[in-house]
Amino acid sequence: MLPPILTALSKHQIPERDRLNLLDDHFALIFMEEGDECIRNTVECHYMALKKKPF
Repeated sequence: MLPPILTALSKHQIPERDRLNLLDDHFALIFMEEGDECIRNTVECHYMALKKKPF
């Protein structure tokens, strides 16, 4: 099951820059909660790939 923010992003047409800003906030909170330990999964890898795409 996806976290609520990812479910919302997948159901709505949100401009890429806005999606990345929302994901930045979402993953920043996860990393703070995990003590800066990055837990890799498919969503995070996809997010990192999106971040590297030029606008």
